[in-house]
Amino acid sequence: MTINSLSDIWDFQTRLTRRLLVWSALSVALSALTVFSANPLLRGLAIQFFAWGVIDAGIAILGARVSAKKKLKVQESELAESEAKESG
Repeated sequence: MTINSLSDIWDFQTRLTRRLLVWSALSVALSALTVFSANPLLRGLAIQFFAWGVIDAGIAILGARVSAKKKLKVQESELAESEAKESG
């Protein structure tokens, strides 16, 4: 995959954060299935799956927010640039 333009970067960022959110949801769901296991190893893995699922979700949500703010800033900058070129 190559990134050819700014819109491709934002699309890539959106796909990346979505993928991380799905991964975190699967981790939390898997932990819910195994947390009540009689096997202590599986219970320990369930706790880790849950913790990493929550951490991954936080990273994805924060990444999506930061990306949206940066995208808006770039769009505003490009708009101001094009208006300046048109007027001058």
